[in-house]
Amino acid sequence: LLSKLSDGDEAYELSVANKLFIRDGLDLLESFLQLINTTYEGQLQQVNFAESEETAKKINDWVMEKTKSKIRNLVNSKMLTEATKMIIVSAIYFKGSWKKPFPERRTEKKPFYLSENEQTEVNV
Repeated sequence: LLSKLSDGDEAYELSVANKLFIRDGLDLLESFLQLINTTYEGQLQQVNFAESEETAKKINDWVMEKTKSKIRNLVNSKMLTEATKMIIVSAIYFKGSWKKPFPERRTEKKPFYLSENEQTEVNV
């Protein structure tokens, strides 16, 4: 279903991507790896979570690529420790036009919260 939705259509663009970042040397069952690959079309990358800055950059670079730079900082190095075994990331990018656009005269600026401490103004 995901691949059919992502095949593209002139009316919209949809990209769904899944990736597991796993600790170097962590053994996973072959059946689990097959499930991730066949069901979710997921990828797997081994990383060293002790190198938290480098690993956070790898994860964020992947997310940024898959979301066409709409999401730039999903994780930070403080979230990652030597005890981290796996991070599962799903990235979805959607761009489309409304079938019935909103009347511009009824659109106004409202706050959109990027995080608990950060907001921006968007049209709603």
